[in-house]
Amino acid sequence: MPFDERPDYRPMLVDLWIAGLCRLLLRADAYRHGGAYIVTPDPSLSGLNLKYRLPYSRLAEALVYEAQQTFTRDTAMEQVQAALGGGPDDAELGIMALLESSVATDQLADSSDELNGAIRFVSLLTRVDGAVVLDPRLRVLGFGVEIACDTPPDRILKVVSALGVTGQSTEIPYTHFGTRHRSMMRYCWAVPGSVGFVISQDGGVRVMTREASAVLLWEAIQLEHG
Repeated sequence: MPFDERPDYRPMLVDLWIAGLCRLLLRADAYRHGGAYIVTPDPSLSGLNLKYRLPYSRLAEALVYEAQQTFTRDTAMEQVQAALGGGPDDAELGIMALLESSVATDQLADSSDELNGAIRFVSLLTRVDGAVVLDPRLRVLGFGVEIACDTPPDRILKVVSALGVTGQSTEIPYTHFGTRHRSMMRYCWAVPGSVGFVISQDGGVRVMTREASAVLLWEAIQLEHG
């Protein structure tokens, strides 16, 4: 899949993975049970006690497959457009590209059920007490996870900017939050690059991650997907 040759596809790939994550959060939020996801770059899972280990890559694989078929469809349609107005050889190539695009379009429709099923399964794991842990590619590593990190962050900054600009932030005491939020803050503080999502029983999602000397917190984020 030569995405490296098409840097214009990078925003599409980013949007695809963000949409998958948003759908996970929306489904978990709809259960009104509460829950948490941890996306961690740390393969050792240090600071986490996994009650249930579950190597589950179906969600990540479904996202990759959707990206592959989207790329194939769009590339084939570009070849069809390029063949229009050409000679007999171009016409034959255009017909083959049109067939390839049609197959990819059908495959995209079929892959929707697989993606929906994977999202449904992963979201259901939040109903077990403890966090669901995923790697940055959204492969599940385990669930029912207890955070064992003990060191609280130096500062908690509530931010309103999507980019986390600290000039648009308010410092909030660590003790202001409940047990679930505090444990997630401790993990994000201990493992830079990790992102924590805490879903309230009453609805709403908070997101947190570490930046420099503070844990940044986004409250009541707006979730949507295409």
